[in-house]
Amino acid sequence: MPRILTNNRFFGDIISYINLKYLPYFKIKDIIIEYPLPIIMATIIRKGDIAIDIGAAHAHYTIFLSKLVGQKGKVYAFEPDPRNFSILKYRTRKLKNVIIERKAIGDKNSKVKFYIDKFMGMSSIYKER
Repeated sequence: MPRILTNNRFFGDIISYINLKYLPYFKIKDIIIEYPLPIIMATIIRKGDIAIDIGAAHAHYTIFLSKLVGQKGKVYAFEPDPRNFSILKYRTRKLKNVIIERKAIGDKNSKVKFYIDKFMGMSSIYKER
């Protein structure tokens, strides 16, 4: 039975919460230093696991997760921006353990307006002023 990792919150490239029994950290003069996300991912994700990449963009982490979970694992990658989704689709086309969806993920099942920046290549459910 594959493990599904829960109760971990990832923001950007640094993990903000993790049960420390899974990952050591180091301390310098009472400052806790967090490891970069790829190091954390490689420490806790094993072959056969199921991983979810929300906001997969250009597939950088999706491809990395695909290697970590191996052939028996699965990676579900979600990307709502049509431009980024095209890149995600192209870059993961040969990865049999990756399932991609052009959807946003949230805590409610609803439709929201999605804003796409014409110049910066960014997108959001929040309109910039």
